[in-house]
Amino acid sequence: MRYTDIRARINEQNRACNRGDAQEVVLACAVYFRLLQNKPITEKQLVSFLTKLPNTTPIQRQQKTKQDVFNLMVEAKQDVIDCVIDGSNYKGGLFTGITQQAINYANSQIDEQVKFIHSNKRKDTVAIDVVGTQGAKIDLSAKVTYKDTQGNEITEPLSKLNLSLKVASKKFGQASGFGVQPFTKLFGIMGFEQEVQPILNKNKNKFTEFEQVRKTDKAKAIELGKPVVASIYSSMTRIMKKAFADERTDEKKEYKLLGNLANAIQREFVGDDDFVDVVEFDDKGYTVLSAQAINQLKDAIKSSEIDVRYIEKAVNPSIQVFDRVSKKLIFEVRSTFNKYGYLRNFLDQGPFMSDFKARF
Repeated sequence: MRYTDIRARINEQNRACNRGDAQEVVLACAVYFRLLQNKPITEKQLVSFLTKLPNTTPIQRQQKTKQDVFNLMVEAKQDVIDCVIDGSNYKGGLFTGITQQAINYANSQIDEQVKFIHSNKRKDTVAIDVVGTQGAKIDLSAKVTYKDTQGNEITEPLSKLNLSLKVASKKFGQASGFGVQPFTKLFGIMGFEQEVQPILNKNKNKFTEFEQVRKTDKAKAIELGKPVVASIYSSMTRIMKKAFADERTDEKKEYKLLGNLANAIQREFVGDDDFVDVVEFDDKGYTVLSAQAINQLKDAIKSSEIDVRYIEKAVNPSIQVFDRVSKKLIFEVRSTFNKYGYLRNFLDQGPFMSDFKARF
């Protein structure tokens, strides 16, 4: 499961407890505890488990039953661990609700895996790892290790428990920083890595000036950066709009452009893995988008007719990518500077994706 860019978080200072980072740890612990217990778990049990975790990173926990061994590994930043083990963050605190969401998922979604582990009459070592906080697309990984009839040690992913997590956010991708590399990454996500290069080359001096000014006057640097972002966004909107208009008269080009876009969206969700499910938590609960459903989303995008619009705003402009037939927004590209003068470019899901996910 994967939700924010760790490099961006490292570059920020004095950040408060982050619900998204905490949810990765809470969900992993709920899954671990549910597999271990072999029965539904309660919120009281989970909060007790979380607040008794060691205040160190990585967190490592091992528990044994008569038949199996269960390992938990959480490689998270120390400030995330500090927040997770603080009991005041639950039951009316900052993390109110996320434990119940994790319990609902663990108690309803992994019965098959629990029965498999506890009824297969062999000695399994089950490993639950939180890996998303290290910058991966997979946030939670589950594996089982056992010996086959010949005594060979086999390690396999535990079915449907390699997850990409998104918490109360429409974001499915981002590129952070102000310069050639982050803007190359951003438009590369949409299949326009080469087309953006001439525009970025024209702005190299402005990128350098921005970084120099930011060292002494972050507010001034932000004001210097905003029109540069707007210029890059508006220029790329024209290029993308023309490309998708031209492709409608060239089937080969159409197939390539839409294929690149669909593949890029998949990579932003789950990387290059075909076995990762996406779990999205919000105030209403959670939804699960299976690896198969993500492939169907790719097919839906490949069959779309794309239009691209530049939306001018007083502060942060955006690029909106629509399906011309349904007139629904597929995704939006937007940017924001934080108070330290650090730029983040986000890709947010639109109603086209939301409506598609609702079918699952």
